[in-house]
Formats: sequence, C-alpha cells, structure tokens
Amino acid sequence: AEHALQRSLTVIPGQPNAVLTLARMELDSGDSAAAESLLRDAAAVPGAPVSLMIALSEFHAVSGRDLAAEQALGQALAREPHNATALLEMASLLIRTNRLKDAEQVYSVISSLPDRRYHPARGIFWLQTGNLGPAVAEFQDLLKRDPRDHGIRALLVDAYLSSGRLPEARDL
Repeated sequence: AEHALQRSLTVIPGQPNAVLTLARMELDSGDSAAAESLLRDAAAVPGAPVSLMIALSEFHAVSGRDLAAEQALGQALAREPHNATALLEMASLLIRTNRLKDAEQVYSVISSLPDRRYHPARGIFWLQTGNLGPAVAEFQDLLKRDPRDHGIRALLVDAYLSSGRLPEARDL
C-alpha cells in the first residue's frame, strides 16, 4: 500500500489523500520525523492544497510546537482567508496560547462566513469565556434574524441562564 501511494505521488504530486495516508502510516510505524517531512514538503509545493497546510499545522500542534502550527495556519489563511477549517484551528490555537483578543477577532471572521452554521461562533466564544453581555446580545440579534432557529434559541436560553436572567430564559 505504501509503495502504491508513493508511486501515485510521483504521477500526481501533492495528492492530499495520498500524502495524509502516507503520513499516518509513518506515524503508525513510529517515524514522526518522516511524517513531518512528508507533510512539510507537500505543503511547501506551490499551489499545494490548503488542506495539507492545515494537516501540517495540526501535526505541529499535537507535537506541542504552537509557533510552527500558527505559521502553517497563517500560510493556509493567506491563500484562503475564509477557510472555515483553518479559521477554527487558528481560533483554537489562539485560545490554547491564551490570546483571547486575537481569538475573538478570528471568531468574528468565522461568524461572518456565509454558512449559517458558523454565525453563532463569536457568541459561543463569548459565552464560554464569560463575556455574557455580548453573548446575549449576539444571540438575540441572531434570533431576530431567524426566529425559528431552535439552535440559536437554545444558545440564548443558555446565555440567559448563565447571566442569571431566569425569567427571560423561562419566557423564551
């Protein structure tokens, strides 16, 4: 299987699935240096898929190299500034490194993405970090835009309860 994947990479270099599978195989065999080299080389190829840069950043993050992970994500976001996966990974990294203001900015970008699933991201961040006033306001605004969105309604109830606003939670 490994030889077949390597052959396929000589025919079409940088195939994300082949690179990721080979990197996993290297990790499974205990050769993390080879896995890192494979990911790093594939991500460095001009026009490499952003998914490879994200995979490299995840490898660095798991290895405890947050700066290298941030650099790989920065490269991914330079190519695709609205890539939801890269943005979410960056926000997680910023929280882990206790850079909450920077994470808040990233969550603002995530919340403005066209995909509705991401619209409550900033409010959830505020709720989880104890910034309850803005979280309540964010969820109220989102619920006004779509009063039938039960997910947003549940988040607003949670924000009300966390804020000690039991009557509003009960009414909602």
